[in-house]
Amino acid sequence: MNEPSSVTLGWLGRFAQSWLPVCLLGVSLGANVYLGIKMDHPAVVSTARIKLGDRFPVVAAETLAGNQVRLGWASNTGQTVIYVFSPTCIWCARNLANIQALALNRGSRFRFIGVSLTKTGLHEYLAKNNLPFPIYSIDAKTAKETKLTGTPEMIVVSREGKVERDISGAFTGPTQKEVEAAFDIHLPGLLQKSEL
Repeated sequence: MNEPSSVTLGWLGRFAQSWLPVCLLGVSLGANVYLGIKMDHPAVVSTARIKLGDRFPVVAAETLAGNQVRLGWASNTGQTVIYVFSPTCIWCARNLANIQALALNRGSRFRFIGVSLTKTGLHEYLAKNNLPFPIYSIDAKTAKETKLTGTPEMIVVSREGKVERDISGAFTGPTQKEVEAAFDIHLPGLLQKSEL
């Protein structure tokens, strides 16, 4: 009776010595590829979504000078484009040339406003990265209440204050095509990591 179990253990022992490391290496490589793709995905997914057609709320914000303001969206001048970003967001940095081109080329047709989800590091970020529109910051509570929690994100609000578009993520692939079609513009694309 001991004979078959020693043969079985011998087979398992040889398998563990020769093939188990190869299998574990394959699993490890697969996990690394998956995580690499997941980490490189430009869209930041937020569980709370802004609904198209809803009235966008007035937002309590702070100017760069530290003054408290209330940002309203109803406007006689046309639609408002709210660009939500964070100074530490790598995809916001990579999307910089796109949002600059959009604001510079369509600023006469749309009112652009930048909203940072933090004021930490904001002045240093703006000193290095020119955003050609007014910038405000909001606190975490306001961000949660207004569902402005993903970066980068761009919301287009009608002159009546209703949400017309909500575009999440950096402008690449289908998102870039959507922005280009909506604004009738050709965007330069994302900055490479080496350009940051």
